[in-house]
Amino acid sequence: MAVKPRLNLEATKAANEFLEKQLRRIYFIWAIGIAVGVVQIRLDSGISYQGVSVSIPTVEKLQGLIYCICLLVYLATIGMSLVMAVQLIVVEKHHLRTSIYRALGSKKTLLGLTKQQHEVLRATALTYLNFTRLVIGAAFLIPILHIVFLQQPTLLSGLDLIFHTQSLTPYGKIILNSPVVLALTTCFAALWSVILNIWLLKSEPHFWSRAVSVCILSITTLAVADSFLRGIPLADAFGRIIAAQIIVYVLWITPRVLISPFMLWLNTRIGWYRFKGYLARRRVEAAKAKAAMEKPEG
Repeated sequence: MAVKPRLNLEATKAANEFLEKQLRRIYFIWAIGIAVGVVQIRLDSGISYQGVSVSIPTVEKLQGLIYCICLLVYLATIGMSLVMAVQLIVVEKHHLRTSIYRALGSKKTLLGLTKQQHEVLRATALTYLNFTRLVIGAAFLIPILHIVFLQQPTLLSGLDLIFHTQSLTPYGKIILNSPVVLALTTCFAALWSVILNIWLLKSEPHFWSRAVSVCILSITTLAVADSFLRGIPLADAFGRIIAAQIIVYVLWITPRVLISPFMLWLNTRIGWYRFKGYLARRRVEAAKAKAAMEKPEG
């Protein structure tokens, strides 16, 4: 009998409501950051609250600080989504049924369909489902892509204000070897490695070979893109990307290395119980054969 995942409709509804609220918060904060840059709002005089005074003299720093808050909301949303995924297996039955319902057209039944019509229906339903996922993913990624790629100097200004670093020259040029830029590059490498790992998961099921393939592809593609977009030599881009990818690789394989002794012990125990089961089956078969031989012929 097939084992089906637990389906909790109330928990699924609560998770969807949480994601919708977080998406609204992300767009609201993102819109405030854009408005600050358009209106050129500054806090020269500062804001005082219970004896604490805050002054942000430039528009870029204020806008960058708002973008940092937006990224924190992103991190909170992703973290809570991971927690929900661990606690609850979400089955997309409602999305699948909606896609099939749309693909059926005017005839809302599966009865009487030929094999070819079933294949056409399946392809159409998958098209609807993938399009829905694409729209939801684009809606979720538009603010962060705008902030990270199109407003990166502004974001770095906000991060410098928080961590008291310097990532920009007085002329607005990005200092590539600053700690914040290197940390941002490491985040890019981690995110791109996750995407490549998902893409290579089916074609390369072995963990260690897939990890090496992901690192090679990530270093090559990110270095070429970084060199082209920033207008820097390819050798400089390779140096920064390799350093970032090494950090990602170490963080990636460390849990597997730490859990390897336990997995070895577990696999040994499973093998031992399988061997005991095999011996038990052999004893039962031998007993049956012996009983059949001793049974007098009628």
